[in-house]
Amino acid sequence: MIRNAYLRKVGARLERIDEEIDRLRTTAEAGSAEAKSLYGRQRKILWSKAEEARRRIEAVRNGGAASWGPLKKGVEVALDDLRKAVDDAVREIRKTGSSER
Repeated sequence: MIRNAYLRKVGARLERIDEEIDRLRTTAEAGSAEAKSLYGRQRKILWSKAEEARRRIEAVRNGGAASWGPLKKGVEVALDDLRKAVDDAVREIRKTGSSER
């Protein structure tokens, strides 16, 4: 049961980050040409990091009862890495004059 609670927690965290990426896309698309271009470059990085987080969450989901504990560290690292990439992208797009997050 603990694993299921953990999976719900990290799944919700990933979902919130995905929603923030969608808001960032909308902000960038409504912004300047520089903001659009910057988001275009960042999109690949964000997508790659989000996919890595999904793969690691899936490994926990599919891992045996004894193996999922050690896999949690990989999930946390992947989500933290994605969070940092989103924060960096937001900061860069804000520099172009877009003030929304």
